[in-house]
Parts: sequence; structure tokens; C-alpha cells
Amino acid sequence: MSENVDIRDFARLHSIIQNDSTNTTYKYALLRATIEACTGYFHFAETIGDDIELPIGILVEKWLTYYYPIIAHEDFIPQQAGESVKQKSGVRIAFRGIFLEIIEYYQKIGGFAQFYDDLKRGKFPSDINQKMIELIRLIRSTIKDQPMRYLGKSYTKEEYSIYKSLKKSPSIRKDHVISRDYLFSNLGFFTIPVGMSSVFRLVGGLISGELSLIYKWAQFSSQHDKQNRISTEKMLDLLQTYEEDPRDVQVVRKYYLRLLEAKEKLICTWSGHEIRYSSELDIDHIIPFSISKNNDFWNLVPTLSSVNNAKSDKILSRTLLEKRKNQLFKCWGYLRKLNQRRFDNGLKLGLVGNQKGEWGEVREIAHRNLVKRCYYLIEVLSYRVYE
Repeated sequence: MSENVDIRDFARLHSIIQNDSTNTTYKYALLRATIEACTGYFHFAETIGDDIELPIGILVEKWLTYYYPIIAHEDFIPQQAGESVKQKSGVRIAFRGIFLEIIEYYQKIGGFAQFYDDLKRGKFPSDINQKMIELIRLIRSTIKDQPMRYLGKSYTKEEYSIYKSLKKSPSIRKDHVISRDYLFSNLGFFTIPVGMSSVFRLVGGLISGELSLIYKWAQFSSQHDKQNRISTEKMLDLLQTYEEDPRDVQVVRKYYLRLLEAKEKLICTWSGHEIRYSSELDIDHIIPFSISKNNDFWNLVPTLSSVNNAKSDKILSRTLLEKRKNQLFKCWGYLRKLNQRRFDNGLKLGLVGNQKGEWGEVREIAHRNLVKRCYYLIEVLSYRVYE
């Protein structure tokens, strides 16, 4: 995989983490989200001259998942210097108030898991959808006007030195239905230099120790907790919490169990051997959940339990992905028939991006991008390979 990397881009990243002034945790959230956008959603990237353009909705979705557990925590956790539990206005992160209203609603019906499920499906109740519209507007404008503006200023002495000023942001109307697909497709774009995107892709996941974004974020929150209830360690746990919602896996498992009960021939996606009994059936994440945090239908395939155990958190080799391509397409076809809209939305966000075509073309695009993703994980990030 060819990456254009300039040592000055590494120096710039070091300066940002170490030297950029920090009055809120926005810097850490933006960098963390950008790294995840560059490593997990690069199929959305468009090259424009010396820059890479990506949907800003990726960043917005990441901020929702980062800040939900922090704002929902039973102890008040400051995310801005001077922010305290007693304040109803004044010094506070821009979106805490409206986000807290949404969180309080979801605390009664399943918490973050239900919130994220409604986001994936675009199933927010009408009153909550209106609050989500307000929240999305606030997060998008905060990202644009705060960390994007100042990130890198310690190195270049200029504003918007890494993130180019956004084009005029599309309006978010009151009748819009908020979902992951909506966020990725309708909030506009941001750009970063090609060189910085390469740095994020190559070393973003390896930033560790005292330069770790998550560590710096946790340290900031602990230092500004005037009641001394939030330790750095406790905050680290919160920032690395991402609970797997088992419901999508259960839906897929039940579907394949019905096929077995109907005496349909079911083949293990990776070995090619027949799955004869329900006790032999496992649902494998093509890209392991520990890496992808993805339970979308395209990422869930039937395998023999023995094969799934052997694969574990390994990454599929290019050879195996090519060899088992037709069987993978068959599995995708099954689940696409089960719920086409849900499958297509997940495939778009996970592998295809904004490329369009008939199903035969789209699945080929998805497979090519899956091969690229796995190659990147194996060759660049050195994950173990499954062949």
C-alpha cells in the first residue's frame, strides 16, 4: 500500500498533541474521530488536489459515541476548563444541555445501546428526532468553529491550517430524519492534506503513552474535576467503552437457524464445508468486532464453530477472500433479501461509500474495498492473518 508521508507531517501531529492549547476536550475528540475516519471509512475519501475530502458526518457520529457515556455518567465529568455540575449555562461544552435531555430519555429504555440502534435505523421518536436535529447542528458547528479552526496553530501559527474551512454546510431541516446514513450523506464535507491523512492511517492507531489522545483526554477530564471523583484511570475506562449490541447478530443467527430447520443446505463461508446442525453454527464478524465495532449485516456470515474459533480476531487473507468470494456474495444475497434497505445502508457506510450501480456492480466494489481494508490491517497495522 503506497502512502505519501513527509516527516514534517509527523512533526506537525506531535506538535498538535503536545503543544496546541487545550481549553476543552474538542481537540482530542476531533483527532480521534479523524484517525478513525481515515482508517475505517477511507472508501468515502475523494482526492482533491493536495487534499483528501471526507464526509463531516463521520466525525459527528463519532462525537455522539464518544460523548454519550461521558455526559451520561452518574458523576459530572468536566469537558471544558471551569465547567461544573452546578452550572446551567455559561462555561460548558456547547452541546451538553441538549445531549443530556436525549440521554435522560434513553436511560429509561435501554441506554446507549437503544440510542445507537435508533441512530442506525433512523427510528428516533418524533420529539427526540427534533432534539437530535438540534444536537447534530450544534456538534457540526462546534467541530467547524472550534477544533478545526485552531488545530495545528502551535505549529503553523495559522488558523484552519490542517482542516480547510468547510464549504457552506447543507441545512438540516426540521422534517429530516436523523440516521447514520443521513449523517454520512447530508452534512457536508471537510478536507485535510493528503500527507496528514497518510500519517493518520499509518500511525493513528499506534499513538500511545503520554502522547495518547485518549490518555490526554482522560487526564484533562480528571484535572478539571473540582470534586476529585473522576480519576484518569476511571476516565480511560469510559473512553474505551464500546458495548457490543448483540441484537443484530441474533437476527442473523435466527435467520440461518430457520434455513437449517427448513433443510436448506448451509455452507461455512470460509471453509466451504456444510453446516449440518444448529450446534455447529457460529456467526462470524468478517472484520472482527474488536477492530471494526461493526455489527452490520454485511459483516456477519455463517461459519462452523470450529472455523470461527480458529479465525478468532485474525484478518482474512486476500487469497481466502478471493477464493470464497462467491460464497460471500451468496451470504450477502441472503441477508439483502431479509432486509434490503438495512443491508444496503450498512454496506454503503461500511464498504461502498457514495459509489452507485446495480447490485452486481455494488457487491464487486464492496469486495474490492473489503480486500483493501484487510490488506491494510495485515500489512500496515500488522494484525495476524487467517488463511
